[in-house]
Amino acid sequence: MKALIVDDDPDAIAILGNHLQVLGCDVHASENPREAVAFYERLMPDLVFMDIDMSFPGGFIATQNIRHAAKKLGHKVTVIMYTASKDPEDVQKAKNFGANDYLLKPVTREGVQEKLRRHFPDFA
Repeated sequence: MKALIVDDDPDAIAILGNHLQVLGCDVHASENPREAVAFYERLMPDLVFMDIDMSFPGGFIATQNIRHAAKKLGHKVTVIMYTASKDPEDVQKAKNFGANDYLLKPVTREGVQEKLRRHFPDFA
């Protein structure tokens, strides 16, 4: 399974990337939400982990842009947004912008594995 991580924090990318690699994913990353759509279109990943709290345009808009690109390309992608925010409004906002799911930081291998099992039952 091909996964794309979009996060402006290299340490967060390293942690989440390690969890995904151990679980068997082919991991790619972008530290810039403005470049996320171009990465998506080039890689055509099965899964995108998107940080919410990033510089312009931010995770919500980047997710929405990936959804538009996926529709245009006829490609199915699962987007999981993640953040340290426990605000229930962020969960709803993530879904409104096209996220399939939501994960709280700190990201753990068990949390990532649970999301993979939920969205890709044949994989995990």
